[in-house]
Amino acid sequence: MVCVLAGALALAVTLVAARGAAAAPPEPIDDSFTVEGVCDFPVLLEASGKTKFIELPGGRFISVNPGFRVTATNEEEPTHQLTTS
Repeated sequence: MVCVLAGALALAVTLVAARGAAAAPPEPIDDSFTVEGVCDFPVLLEASGKTKFIELPGGRFISVNPGFRVTATNEEEPTHQLTTS
């Protein structure tokens, strides 16, 4: 469970970290990729919804994620899935 949540956070950061200014609304996202080395098996992460990171002073940030949903699938056992929203 921890490796899946870490992968979901990595997905959110990877997909949004370089996007627009703080005044812009959250942007739609529909993406997927495989994460290896976090768990003992490859994990397919599929994300959808809207998301945005807002940078704050001191290297901090907040995340706004209306309707954001991530499904993590064990690629060796595809029936083993976890969806968070």
